[in-house]
Order: sequence, then C-alpha cells, then structure tokens
Amino acid sequence: MTGWWLTSYVLLWLLVSASFVVQLIVLRQLGLIYLRAQNGGFQLDEGPAIGLPLSFREIDVNGETVRFPMSQRALNLLVFTTPWCGTCEKVLTGVNAILRHHEVGVVIIDAGDADESRDLRGQIEDDVVFVASLARQRALGVTSIPYAILTDREGVIIAKGLVNHLDDLEDMLEKAGGDAARADIALSTT
Repeated sequence: MTGWWLTSYVLLWLLVSASFVVQLIVLRQLGLIYLRAQNGGFQLDEGPAIGLPLSFREIDVNGETVRFPMSQRALNLLVFTTPWCGTCEKVLTGVNAILRHHEVGVVIIDAGDADESRDLRGQIEDDVVFVASLARQRALGVTSIPYAILTDREGVIIAKGLVNHLDDLEDMLEKAGGDAARADIALSTT
C-alpha cells in the first residue's frame, strides 16, 4: 500500500475513530437524560438519606452563627457549591428565582474559603445564608457539586440530588409540594 491507498486507509480509520468518540458522547448524554427524567435532578446516593433529620450549626461568612434548618421556614434548601464550579453560578441564579416565588430558607455551603467564595456570594440575594466550609460538605458526605438537599421545618430530608439549573431546583420543590399534599390528604382521611 502506497500513495493514495495508504492515505485513504488512514483517513478511514481516523473517521471511524472520530465516529466512535461521538457515539460515546451521545450515549453518555442519553444516560444523563435518562437519570434526570426519573425524579428531576440526579438522584445520587450521597449525603444523609431521605427521611432522616438533618440539623447543624455553622458560622457564616459574616461571623454569625447559622442554625439549619431555619425553623421559621416551612421548607429549607441546602445548596453545596465550590468557587471553581461554572455550573454553580447558574444554580445560584436559580436560587434567586426560587426565592422570588417560594417561601424557602436557603443556606449555601461553599467548599472554598471566604475570599475564594467572594464572586459566588456577590450573585446571591441577601436572604440567603452563605457558609464557606469544606468540612461541612465532607461531614455530610457530599462530593458531587452542585448538590442540593431539601428539608421540611423540622429538618427531615424530603429530596436531594445533583442540580444543574433552575429546573432541577423547581422539580425538588414540586416533589416536596406533592409529598406535603399527599400527607395532608392522608391526615384528612384518617
């Protein structure tokens, strides 16, 4: 094989290899869509289990003691971020939209220190509590970022999962609303 035959043979294998890579990428995306379609957001088995109570105290970036869950709120959202996560910025924009439409207490736990997290802090509403604590993320067993945990007033975990944008956060809140409605129906029929 010489000349054009060798060139066409090499080009053929390059095209086959590129096609294989594209197929792997498409299959991965289909898998992600399948996971997301099940319950809204990825349901990773990280952090405390659904149905267990979650409570802690932490110092926020302003030096004030924060208690989670915030007992004055019916729902509490705990969002885990890092300062070097591009998707976290979209999630924080989603958190701001959630606050405008829902009564929810929000605590952001960022893996960076207070200086590293300055850009993320600048993107959130004043009602959001911001804690810079990698130790808290590790203590709760959260390794995938951005991740969210939704609890009720007592801190019982209602929903959790990997969140990438506003739709994932809305799905969590809808699930909580559906669970609350089912609980109200169960109480009224007994």
